[in-house]
Amino acid sequence: MQLILASQSPRRRALLDSIGVTYTVETGPELDEDAVLADESIGDYSARMIELARRKGQPISQSNPDSLVLSADTMVLLDEHRLGKPLDHADALRMLSLLCGNVHYVATAAVLQRASDGLLLSGIERTEVEFRPLPEDARRRYLERAQPWDKAGAYAIQDLGSLLVERISGDYPNIVGLPLVMTAQMLEKAGMQVL
Repeated sequence: MQLILASQSPRRRALLDSIGVTYTVETGPELDEDAVLADESIGDYSARMIELARRKGQPISQSNPDSLVLSADTMVLLDEHRLGKPLDHADALRMLSLLCGNVHYVATAAVLQRASDGLLLSGIERTEVEFRPLPEDARRRYLERAQPWDKAGAYAIQDLGSLLVERISGDYPNIVGLPLVMTAQMLEKAGMQVL
């Protein structure tokens, strides 16, 4: 049974590698994520995140109908406002200023699909993260050292960003980019042996 990861994320690859799952990587065309997330006809924000993850994997599933295709989308949510990837240095500093000293959530929607039989499994995991308060000069040093320009919320917990965190409540791999227990359960339900 072939598994395709529909993501270029090195963090998601590392997480799958850590549980010994064999897979290949393939990505489809770019999506207008903001349009999907703003489409209130899809339902609540969780449903929109799942729909976004589904659409990321759909073209790959259609071109590989007998393969399982895993796709995901991770977001940082503060007071139900999405903090995506920073636009520039000033935007990253703004995000860190909002997060420091506050609690936010990291939500990841994961979708497993197979076109040949219409298999579609999905779920969403939310992990609570509390950042410690940091003065602006420390936030600036973090940005200079970590350069988290491609990270939602302008940080990555598995690197220097771990020093920003006071505590977490919930699934750690979810913060990195893929909730492993939920993913393993979906793979097992689809017939892939994980344990």
